[in-house]
Amino acid sequence: MLTDTACKNAHRGDKAASGKAFKLSDDKGLYLHVKLGVKGWSKYWRLKYRVGGTEKLLSLGKYPEVTLDQARQRREVARKQLADGIDPGENKKLLKRLEWH
Repeated sequence: MLTDTACKNAHRGDKAASGKAFKLSDDKGLYLHVKLGVKGWSKYWRLKYRVGGTEKLLSLGKYPEVTLDQARQRREVARKQLADGIDPGENKKLLKRLEWH
């Protein structure tokens, strides 16, 4: 499982030396996607899940604005939705559409 220190220092590790994007796994599908951009390294929380046999990704926010604990809480909310038969990605899109109207 990840620690906050590992998240903070992800761009300084061996994986970052190549300059390519990489993932740091946490637990239950949650990971930190680390990639090099124009303004330096960016870190994004992602959740990998399956619906109907199809693998999907859900964005949970950008690190450090979304902390490790917050990302884990958002993962648990998404897992509860999956347990209730709700696709969390589709639910997020629907909520966004409703905000615009």
